[in-house]
Amino acid sequence: MTTHALPASVLERYSQRQSVCFCGVLPEIGRAWATVDNVLFLWRFDVLDDVPVEYAGETQAIVGVALAVPKRGVFLPTIERLVVVATTTEIVLLGAAFATEGGSVDGNPGDGNAGRDERDPYASQREFSTLRVPFSEKQMTLHALDYACTTDDVVVKDFACTSTGRIFFAGDDEALYEVEYSQNDTWRQRRCRKTCHHSAVPKLLPSILRLRAPDALRQVLVDEQRNALYTRSENGVVAVYDLGVDGSENPRRVAEVRDIANAAQMQRGGGLFFDNPRGGGGAGLEAVTEPVLEEVTAVCRETVPAVPTPAAKTSAKPGNGWCTSRSCRLPSPCRSPWLPCSRMAGVFT
Repeated sequence: MTTHALPASVLERYSQRQSVCFCGVLPEIGRAWATVDNVLFLWRFDVLDDVPVEYAGETQAIVGVALAVPKRGVFLPTIERLVVVATTTEIVLLGAAFATEGGSVDGNPGDGNAGRDERDPYASQREFSTLRVPFSEKQMTLHALDYACTTDDVVVKDFACTSTGRIFFAGDDEALYEVEYSQNDTWRQRRCRKTCHHSAVPKLLPSILRLRAPDALRQVLVDEQRNALYTRSENGVVAVYDLGVDGSENPRRVAEVRDIANAAQMQRGGGLFFDNPRGGGGAGLEAVTEPVLEEVTAVCRETVPAVPTPAAKTSAKPGNGWCTSRSCRLPSPCRSPWLPCSRMAGVFT
């Protein structure tokens, strides 16, 4: 494992922080990011002493950053990716443009066809090779797009983006949202807006009338192979949403697992969680007791790539480090992987 120190400009800003700071990586473009108060830094993590790209266009503290593919026809072709920035009051879309060392942007040398020799028979091949240059090896610039929407006092917990440009995020109010954007405003809606697809608690219901404690969403994940979306709450409740055949429909909640540990116990026919009745496996797992079982809470989950068999699977990792997976055996034919929820069968490993 190789470690690198944070850039000097980030450390200097961190020493003067006033409220919050976060950090993460964007593997698709080969950049690491860090936020200190209302300033965002982006730099290449594979290059020592790389000068970070700095964005300080917000007045409120930044609490989340994500990378998205822009929808077709909305922005200029030079905007190849969107950097989604969430503050305490709004969500802002920034345009990311990439250029090679020779000054070409989006695979076009120079500005347009300037400097290109039409008689060169290998010009098209060189342009094709330029297009294959990964984002991590290109120079990146950020551009303000004037695309923003208010969060209405909702704290953004996590983002999930699709290859078609859809941007979902989980809120601390137990609701699943989507940032929808288009090229122009219309008389019915703004070009950048926040849409609530599912809320566990009615917005206008007073807190004194709620029958249970709040359970904010913590993670959201998109499975484009099965056109499904998953959310995880702070208490470990995993919910499944159907996005339709082509993944363009509004999310429809079709299933949920409220207690992964107890579900695993039921699927294996009772007994202690991960006990070892046959004497094999890791040592010490057979000593797990029921009180420990009750404290198991999912802290992360990921989708498992599709296999030739008609099954859909998602996995979760409890707080104690064990890993469970849940699969859905699909009948054939089937319109969408998550429609036959009544036939969902748990398979835990």
